Amino acid sequence: MPLSAADEKLFNVLANDPEDRDFLLERARKHKEVEDHPAIKAKLDTERQQKPLLEEINNLKKEIETFKKTDFYERERSSLRAGPYRFDDEKIARLEERMTNDKDGPAFKSYRQAAEYYRKMDSPTGPSTASLMPFGAIQSTAETPGQKWRDDMNESDPHKNPLKMSPRERKLYVRKLAKEASDEFKQNIGIM
Repeated sequence: MPLSAADEKLFNVLANDPEDRDFLLERARKHKEVEDHPAIKAKLDTERQQKPLLEEINNLKKEIETFKKTDFYERERSSLRAGPYRFDDEKIARLEERMTNDKDGPAFKSYRQAAEYYRKMDSPTGPSTASLMPFGAIQSTAETPGQKWRDDMNESDPHKNPLKMSPRERKLYVRKLAKEASDEFKQNIGIM
């Protein structure tokens, strides 16, 4: 069946639009009688040449995503090893396990946020200095030895316990402790 002038004009318009041309070539590939057409052969050759390149590009994208994720998690783990947390590998593993197993808990943006959340969740609700966090409290860098006034706080004698002393006795008690601390410091640096 010969093409009319309107059909010829329609095919010329469709052939000059790249999207419509690709669609028409894709449809024409299904018909055996036109598979030798140069445009269809060129499209098939281009696809054959592009296929391994596209596969390689997709594989590289996957590798980059895997690297980014691995790098992200390693940065998060190292942020817990330093700073106020000082987690070791065992504590980090327990934190990760807890983060993945806690289905009802919030979604965390960082390991630090998760560590802080679980530290607060494991702490008692009332005032306390002891943390019940299973993987340890935030460690302080300085260790303070036991001091005399801490022992005196447990005394039942009102002349030794600063909480049970009169304001005047407490003032003298604090002055005495300050003098002892000052003398000890001077002795340690060799002044006395």
